[in-house]
Amino acid sequence: GTKHLTVNNHTTYTLGNDCIATLKPHILHRTKSLSPNTQQRILIKITNDIMKEFQQFATPQISDCFNVPTLKLSSYTQKMLNYHIASLVDLSQDSPDYIMRGRVLIISLLMLLTDEYNTQIDSKNMVATKTEQDYATQISEYIASNFEKPITVADIANKLHFSKTHV
Repeated sequence: GTKHLTVNNHTTYTLGNDCIATLKPHILHRTKSLSPNTQQRILIKITNDIMKEFQQFATPQISDCFNVPTLKLSSYTQKMLNYHIASLVDLSQDSPDYIMRGRVLIISLLMLLTDEYNTQIDSKNMVATKTEQDYATQISEYIASNFEKPITVADIANKLHFSKTHV
């Protein structure tokens, strides 16, 4: 189903089936269902002590997925997330290595979500870089079509509606 997630009483996100909320502890939030479908909410609470323990043998970036309150998940990440959650639910407390298996699954889950976060950040940065390439292309085209006369930075800025500093 679809939900609205409101964080700190002012920012609202729409969560679809392909989204997950990744909230740090003590963040005020509420959800409101937008669809009549039955929905499942799974809460995985990771204490600060456990996060510190994880960071001893994993990279400190393992918690980067908490840098944003929501993540839109790729189909691969959705499948892997469902696998990890099902594995956590099926974990038997009677198993002698229950705690270790649980921690390994949670670390894997965090790494998966952090990889998804990094992919989304990288794709946003690529868009910014493409815009910069577009500016460079416009400037190069202007110079190529006006090479026979003297050109100043001010000329380019005026013709392309950029600031001189930007040019």
